[in-house]
Amino acid sequence: MFSPVDPADLRRDLSGALHTFSAEADGTLSGVCAFGQTLVGPPGRLHGGLHAYARLLPVLDALPQPPQAPPVRLRLSLLKALPLDQDCAFTGRYRAGDDWRLETRFLDTDRLSAVAEPAGPVPEGLLERFAALRGDDEHQFEILTAGTVPMQVGSRLVSVGAAYPAGLDTGSAMNRFLAPGGAGDAPWVCCVLDLLAAVVQGVAWRSHVLTVKIDITLATAAVEGPVLLLGDRRSRPDGTVSLRPLVVDGEARGPMVVSVLLTEPGLQRAYAWGEITLHPARKRLV
Repeated sequence: MFSPVDPADLRRDLSGALHTFSAEADGTLSGVCAFGQTLVGPPGRLHGGLHAYARLLPVLDALPQPPQAPPVRLRLSLLKALPLDQDCAFTGRYRAGDDWRLETRFLDTDRLSAVAEPAGPVPEGLLERFAALRGDDEHQFEILTAGTVPMQVGSRLVSVGAAYPAGLDTGSAMNRFLAPGGAGDAPWVCCVLDLLAAVVQGVAWRSHVLTVKIDITLATAAVEGPVLLLGDRRSRPDGTVSLRPLVVDGEARGPMVVSVLLTEPGLQRAYAWGEITLHPARKRLV
């Protein structure tokens, strides 16, 4: 359950998270981040969706000559927690040019490695695939998650739509991530995609889940018009993540990949898309 947070306080903590930063002529980077209490996900730790933003994009913006982004692809490992209100040192490397690439590594471990790079085009057939799933979906039930976000659970998709980003939430649980003025910028997009994937796999397992890998593309700097979030319920095992399966109700459950899409209601334009890998947590939902 999310605690009430003033969006202004969250933005303050987010914008002030990068405490020190240095960039050498050879592209080597180093610095220190500290994440405030408003950025909480699991107790005492950075929110999973904010990993995708906070470990890459502020570093990218701090470069002497940052590339123009988005569109940008973000790939991260989340196999170790990032604590709140503590200094979290990182190192990295940046390659400039049209094929720029940013790599970061927090807490001196590959378990918190990340890459940002220019995004490619929308994957061929992505919008058509989700449109076909939506057209053939059978509504099963509605779920309230993160306290107030109503999501429609179908046989093939988990979905939520609204006339504008703030309309996705009737309360404050996800609105706290919105930019001033109500636009859905990069932190918000990263968080809602993470939430959507967690609902998809949480429903499948009837269990709390932890995000362990993120691979998402942000195609626009901010989303302001009608939005539709779609998560494919046909998740699949992720053999690239080395985690011991967790036995729940006699069944071994390991990392699973969930495909997610942020689009407009007509599915003619993709605002963001990708895959998020989740692992079961020990605490059950029911």
